[in-house]
Amino acid sequence: MSSSDEHHNNWKPNVGTRVQVQGLQGRADLNGRIGTVTSPVSRKTGRLGVHMFPVLGGGKSEGIHIKPTNVAAYPPIFLDGFEVVDSGDAVLGRIAIATNDYERGERVLVEPPTYLFDPQEAYLGMMKAFVGISEAAREEVLGMHCPIMLPEDEEDGENNKLPHNEQQTKLRLQMLEWEYARVIPDNPDIKELLPLEKAKKLMRIIDANAHSFSLESTGALVASQWTRPKEFSALFSRGSKVEHSCHPNLTFDANDGKLQYVATRAIEKGDRISISYQTAPCEKPRRARQEFLRMNKDFTCGCHRCQGPDECNPYLVSCLVCNNFASVAFSYGADNEVRCVACQSALPSGSAQPQKDSEKSFEQRLDEVLAGLQSGAVVDEGPGALTKLIKLQNEMAATLHPLHWLHPKGYRLISSAAASFARHQMKQRRKGYAAGTTECLYLSTTALLFQARWVRQIASVLGGQCTLQEMATQNRSTPRMPESPSLQSIQAVAADLCEKDVATQTIYMAHPLFHAGQDWLLCGDAVHVAKLYKCFWPLFESWIRLSDEDREKMLLLIESEGKENRFGNHLLF
Repeated sequence: MSSSDEHHNNWKPNVGTRVQVQGLQGRADLNGRIGTVTSPVSRKTGRLGVHMFPVLGGGKSEGIHIKPTNVAAYPPIFLDGFEVVDSGDAVLGRIAIATNDYERGERVLVEPPTYLFDPQEAYLGMMKAFVGISEAAREEVLGMHCPIMLPEDEEDGENNKLPHNEQQTKLRLQMLEWEYARVIPDNPDIKELLPLEKAKKLMRIIDANAHSFSLESTGALVASQWTRPKEFSALFSRGSKVEHSCHPNLTFDANDGKLQYVATRAIEKGDRISISYQTAPCEKPRRARQEFLRMNKDFTCGCHRCQGPDECNPYLVSCLVCNNFASVAFSYGADNEVRCVACQSALPSGSAQPQKDSEKSFEQRLDEVLAGLQSGAVVDEGPGALTKLIKLQNEMAATLHPLHWLHPKGYRLISSAAASFARHQMKQRRKGYAAGTTECLYLSTTALLFQARWVRQIASVLGGQCTLQEMATQNRSTPRMPESPSLQSIQAVAADLCEKDVATQTIYMAHPLFHAGQDWLLCGDAVHVAKLYKCFWPLFESWIRLSDEDREKMLLLIESEGKENRFGNHLLF
């Protein structure tokens, strides 16, 4: 696919700029390859130096000197692959549709922000940033979708109490009004360019359309060394017009000064395009997804997935129509009608209540563990805390269907707790104590691999590789978490993941698999980690933000089948 770079013949990229080679005749094998500019354009030769990154399966790292016309900015300076049209539906409004065909991993949009501000500077920062942009940009921002403003004279009586999200919105509008009155005497430009009513409208536009956005590269995506860049809230002329879906065909990366929308699966020209306004939507039941959107975006999602079965929230019930006392059922649509997945018959409203009660208890216990992790109490409690968490996970395995959304939540907590213990042990090593580090890393690795396996099951249903009935009825037992995983058991789980069809790989598997490999690598098993990373390299290359240096180390590890491990112990700790 050709990009619409604003590239011209006299473009001269700075040293350190990432570029993509194009139009070479004598070295056509380099076209499409990515590299970094190492030396500026020479006055004598008219060429610049580029360090070419290696690629899996061929194409070694090398330095070349080529003309500026043979490189383009990577990612592109600007790329726009969709158009906004009227859907013809009064509720849905305008939608974005693709103007080209896209394969998974291809960029659909690359765009710098139209407006951004530091949320730490609150309302004053929001207003100052607005008056600092051009008049055309201000008009564009105020023309974006704005949720309904709450009537200021509305009374919240006992019989007419506003929903919690609307109460919060009303309070924030009042706080904005107070702040506006306070800062106006010292900021006449705000009074002139952003009257109070427009400031309120701006706040609501930001509520509905803003992206979290960072202006610095994160470098390697590493748990303990990852220094988060400065976070801003941003609005985009094009990107802010893309709708939400709980099964989106785009994901976004808002870093390095640009917003990038990347296809998570194949998209055909004319298809509606969408992103998710929340992270890891495949791991959340409809109730949690809808609650998040009501509280944070002021709308109720009506996407195709929300109208269908709640795939990650199955119930084990009795169905008299099937004459099956161990049927699997799901809630369907906005009315949450519980139906047997086999015969589609509606079940009595109370049939799923016993499991709902168990689910509530498990969720409460997991939240208590999460609170303990955040406070440090779990680490202070010692290895016994891990044992309790594994027993809780295995209780859920015995009670809940394998597709249930609480399983990945438990796996994430086990991994976080085990990694916390491992970090603690590494600190103790300086004092002469190293016992338990490898065991904790084995446990963290196993939990992450289990999470990736769970994600693959849901993704197979959402992606149409199998039907929900097939997945729900053929897969009835959840693997138990071992309290002391062995190297052999980890290798077995990883091998099972690697044997599956590449078509079932999904973006949501990328991070747990990548971090599982990090933990595993620290245990010294570089050979098997190289096999895992080789199998899932297309995922990592598309969805994991590696520094140039770590990308080369990763490819060297894979190509050498684990014999060349240049990471050392910096990956996790």
